[in-house]
Amino acid sequence: MGIENGDNSQQEAMEDQLRNTRLRFIKYKLDHDIFNTWMDTMIICIASNEQTPQRLKPTLSDETWNRLKERLRYEEEIQSRRLPGDIELVMELSDPTTVAAYDKLVDEFNSDLERIKKTKDATAVRDFYLRAKELIYSEK
Repeated sequence: MGIENGDNSQQEAMEDQLRNTRLRFIKYKLDHDIFNTWMDTMIICIASNEQTPQRLKPTLSDETWNRLKERLRYEEEIQSRRLPGDIELVMELSDPTTVAAYDKLVDEFNSDLERIKKTKDATAVRDFYLRAKELIYSEK
């Protein structure tokens, strides 16, 4: 009997997860949870923005720049973040054209990453961050 209740609660949890996944796609073309992977770039944007009050600016140390990492393409990122039963649904609900544009952006970022880190190019980081944000939060 306890096993059956466990199975039922697991089933209910999976149904809740799938329902929540569908809700995320009511408005957006991509799973906006992947925006979290761009947080390291957001720190650089805040620190390099002239309008950010000095007391709120993080320090742009070599360590900050070295923390920038390559991004995964969309499906790889979804596979790394989602439960197996949720991956197929996320990919089915994702807009293929927007996924392709996101993957292209990731490829551009990854190919330029070493130069960005070496030259500490905050302008390029901001550009990639804003483009990623625009794609991830693009509305249907």
